[in-house]
Parts: sequence; structure tokens; C-alpha cells
Amino acid sequence: MLSFSCVILLALSLTTTALPVNLNTRYIGPPPAESVSLAITFFLNDVSTVSSQINSLLAANPPLSPSDTLIAVNAAIKAEEDEDQHRAVLIAAAIFAPLNAGEDVLGARKANNEILDATNGFFVGMRGIVENGGREGVRETVGRVASMRNTRILPNIVKLGNLALRGVGLNTVLPPIVPTVTA
Repeated sequence: MLSFSCVILLALSLTTTALPVNLNTRYIGPPPAESVSLAITFFLNDVSTVSSQINSLLAANPPLSPSDTLIAVNAAIKAEEDEDQHRAVLIAAAIFAPLNAGEDVLGARKANNEILDATNGFFVGMRGIVENGGREGVRETVGRVASMRNTRILPNIVKLGNLALRGVGLNTVLPPIVPTVTA
């Protein structure tokens, strides 16, 4: 049986990549406030990119060509994958920070799990569009992805970000993220 300290060190090594300051740095304990601030900035930029691509797919009238659809979908997928690196910094700051305890840690874990679960749905939907060549069911699939993102991902990014900020002693509060258009 692993000792408690070994489990904590293992968990830290798996979840505390300090991005975007250095892609290969790992911290024992929470990442520094600067890494958290930068992670939030880059996370929100990626969120904006995904929203922009989804909005372009839903607003296009007539619908985008299959090749333009695939360009937009792949840009959204790339940004969503990038978000995961920044999310790792935020969860590390939120759950391992000495300023957070009890309910904050549970709230951070719940928000993180909701983001991870809903992100899997995002990838399934968007990769389905890629697999069919961007020809069929694009508007319906993107509408479902946008709706799920608005209700499950975006509010939990704000919650996790606020807990991470509080955990490293920053007094900033993130405003709600503007929802993606859902058609």
C-alpha cells in the first residue's frame, strides 16, 4: 500500500504542469500565482477561439463548405486540446493551495470533473464532424456541442479559475464567460 505522501507526490506529478511559463516544469505544491494568472489568460483565449469557431459554424448562411467546416472544426479541437494544459494548472492551484480547504477543494474537483466529462462530449461531437468530412449534420452536432459547453464547461471554468486565484492569494474574480451562440 502506498503511503499518503507517495500518493500526493504521484498526484502532483500528474496534475501540476506549470503552464504556460515552462511546459516541462512540475511543482511540488501549488503553482505560483504568475503561472495561475497566465494559465487563466491563455485558457480564456482558447475558450474564445473555440467559441468563435462554433459561432462561425452556426452562423454561416449558407452553411460553410465541407473544407471550410473542417478548418473551423480542427481549429476548435486544437484550442480545446490546449485548454486542457491550462486546466491542469488551475486544478493544481485550487486543490493544493494552502489558502483553499474543505469545500473549496471539493468544489474545484467537481468543477474539474465536469469540465473533463463535458470536454469528452465536445471531442466526440467535433471529431464526428471530421470523420464524416464536414458534410452532414454539422449544424445539429455543433448546436448540441455549444449547448453542452454553455451549461457544463464555461461556468465550471469560471468556478475553477476563481478557486485557483483564491488558492494562490489573488483577489481577482473572473466574470461569467459569454455563452456560445446555439443557433
